[in-house]
Amino acid sequence: MQRSIVLSVAFLVFGLFCFFCVYTHAPMIQQDVSGNVMRALAARHISGQGVTVDGRDVLLSGPAGSPLVAQSTQQLAAGADGVRIVSVHTVDTGITPDASMISPQADTQNKADTQNKLDSLLAQDVVEFNPDSAVLTAHGREVLDQVATLLASSPALFCEVQGHTDSHGQPQANLALSYRRAIATKNYLVNKGISPDRLTTKGLGDTQPIASNETADGRRKNRRINFVLKEKL
Repeated sequence: MQRSIVLSVAFLVFGLFCFFCVYTHAPMIQQDVSGNVMRALAARHISGQGVTVDGRDVLLSGPAGSPLVAQSTQQLAAGADGVRIVSVHTVDTGITPDASMISPQADTQNKADTQNKLDSLLAQDVVEFNPDSAVLTAHGREVLDQVATLLASSPALFCEVQGHTDSHGQPQANLALSYRRAIATKNYLVNKGISPDRLTTKGLGDTQPIASNETADGRRKNRRINFVLKEKL
């Protein structure tokens, strides 16, 4: 009986001690996590407005949850020490966020990263069209679906869609065909949700080959679409 009382008292004391630790240290933990998050954002010149820390969880809302800055903010917040979960609550206020919330360095790095992904994709796959036409093949549409996903992940970037052909045919005809293919590519991306204001088109015909036009494989590589990302039009 006496042993039971001693154990009960011990458990009670231990429980009170744990409660005391949680009660007194939880605010300190939250303060540390909040400080880590804010320092990570400040280092990239991103505003902390709309960033809320609850324990080890971070909520992005308002400007921080806007499409323009959410991706960069989420990545930086998730990388801060002590953060467990980063969630985004997007509210459409009808107001375009201030572009100054993202630093020029962040813009440049994002452009370089996305451009590398586009170049890697197109090094393996060609945006295909039916012969001598601006009609996309099924495989061409599949490649553009991946391109649309990459462009959607970087909504602050603009893109020049460049059409190219092989050297078969008359130069003027090739130039016109390359432009029609660039237009068809843009229209497909717009139908996939990419804003037309972010896309410009250019036809370059057969003037910039990347392979020999003397072989079937070389001509296939030259009949291509390139995507050149820009921070502004």
